[in-house]
Amino acid sequence: PIPDDRIDVIREVLKPANIDPPRRKTELTVAILQLVASHRAIAAMPGWAVQPFLDKGYVKSRPIRKNGLFANLHAATTDAQAGSAYMVEFLDTMRRISFASLKGIEPVDR
Repeated sequence: PIPDDRIDVIREVLKPANIDPPRRKTELTVAILQLVASHRAIAAMPGWAVQPFLDKGYVKSRPIRKNGLFANLHAATTDAQAGSAYMVEFLDTMRRISFASLKGIEPVDR
């Protein structure tokens, strides 16, 4: 399990408000959203991850906080692989496709 201090919605929203809701462990996005759609759970997930379910009307989304809750995502690799041609190409492809096709994501200023 991931420690609470590494989960943005707990660290930045729930804990400061002294809210400690009951939790359920479910790993698959589709399983989480089935629980939400059947009114058995709520979930905090990235908009890009739930967009297909929003488009079909299976679930509704609401921003956490006035302007939402955002986090930085990073690709991880080893030092040995970081400069390899396939890793450089993979990261370039991931950036291009992600920024072209996922709603609500922005590049991180370096």
